[in-house]
Amino acid sequence: MISKRYIITKETRLMKKIIKTYWLLFPLTFSWSTNIFAQSEDITIRLEFASVSEYFFNSLCKGISVKDTMPHKLSFPFLIENHTKKKMLFGSNTRNYYRDNEYFHYKDYNYGVIGRFLMINGADTIPLFTDKYNIKPGFEDYITIWGEIRFSLSDKRMSIFNDLLCRFAHFKVNQKERIYNYLNEARFVYVPVISDYELRMSECENDSIRNMFIYPQKPIEVIKNDPFTVFFIWNDDQENVETYPKGNASSE
Repeated sequence: MISKRYIITKETRLMKKIIKTYWLLFPLTFSWSTNIFAQSEDITIRLEFASVSEYFFNSLCKGISVKDTMPHKLSFPFLIENHTKKKMLFGSNTRNYYRDNEYFHYKDYNYGVIGRFLMINGADTIPLFTDKYNIKPGFEDYITIWGEIRFSLSDKRMSIFNDLLCRFAHFKVNQKERIYNYLNEARFVYVPVISDYELRMSECENDSIRNMFIYPQKPIEVIKNDPFTVFFIWNDDQENVETYPKGNASSE
């Protein structure tokens, strides 16, 4: 059995490789859609790819053979861009919700959830896990926030993740194709918690300072690459990254 520490170390190394080479491999083409969530002219959010890593969970999913594997984490790097000359406030901290037992150990968590990245597909609406992305002034033109869906047995509120991941834990079908199709069809929306932003803004000394900042005040539809790309870190023996849809890039 491969240790969890090895899986995490290997996955981190592979993700650095993916991020380093991605921008050279794929053109920045996006699909703009018209729906109930508006695009923000001041702040935009882009999602250009996702990654999926595999793990052996044996029979933790009902009806799954001990020889089966399943995806144990889906990762989404959201690129948030500020199109104004003001400083941007942006954050997300659903760790505050999914791991509520840690709430009092981190002072900055008092700002709350701040905002949620929702993955929407059919009847599924799933708030992604975001880890310690607290609301702080951003002086950069853009920031990156990672959202995740991860398997967990210790956090009861993460059972929504487990239920989704177990859908793909069958060796007799092409797991990668099913996962790719699901993610390719999914929409992503950022929903700010206005009261959490206002709590942070209330710490400004006066209106002139408050007017220096911009923050999201309505849901923002995430702009996805079209075609969307998913990297599969799916091999325990080799540093191999497989790309979907087929033909977009080759693994090394």
